[in-house]
Amino acid sequence: MDLDAQIPHLRVLGRRTAGFAAGWLIVAAAAVAGLVLMSQAAQHLLATGTRVTGVVLREYVYGKSSRAIDVRYPVLGEARTARVVLSDDRTLEPGRQVVVIYDPADPGRVRTPEDSNESTGLQGLCIVAIIVASLLGLIAAMLSVGWFRRYRAVRRTGWQAVTVTRSLVAQRSTELTVYVPGREDLNVVAPKTIHRVPWSVRSRPKPAWLGGDGGMLVLLFRVDDRLRAVQARPRGGRHQRD
Repeated sequence: MDLDAQIPHLRVLGRRTAGFAAGWLIVAAAAVAGLVLMSQAAQHLLATGTRVTGVVLREYVYGKSSRAIDVRYPVLGEARTARVVLSDDRTLEPGRQVVVIYDPADPGRVRTPEDSNESTGLQGLCIVAIIVASLLGLIAAMLSVGWFRRYRAVRRTGWQAVTVTRSLVAQRSTELTVYVPGREDLNVVAPKTIHRVPWSVRSRPKPAWLGGDGGMLVLLFRVDDRLRAVQARPRGGRHQRD
């Protein structure tokens, strides 16, 4: 088995993870663009729409502060009805007159001077996408940097045959005990990512290879007929290989 060939593969993992990070950031940017486009469309309707006087038909209350109204308004002599989501928690009783602004090309698309009437569901989806994609992009970026730093560390140290047992499985990481020949046992933490510790690593020692130094460690496991690299760091301190 050519272990030296696994060292450049760490750099490939870094590039691949950087691609994941870029993909998630593109998703976040697209969601931001969606919010901007919705806001611009609402502002364009405010500036160019046709203004008429409408009448509130009924009021809806969603939760503690979300409100909407059904309004009837005229379009070229014909009565139309639409729902407007209010931008604040003010009360508009049935029968009250309000200014309705509608799109001449699409009279069913309306707003008021105070209420943009943007889709709250679509807004919420965009906000969730921004938060989730940004978080996953940040995690992927951190993992990518870790792979590149570990590539340089393993290139300096090479690989050393070790045996590994799993001592604790936490929600986001796995704690391992690494038995290094002629050295003190090393306790490390491996994050749960796509490249995670194989399930075969249990209480019974499993052969592996250790590379890197300081806080930049890599464990190399044989899984079936392939090798799997796993990021690791010392638990409770830094380990320097001779």
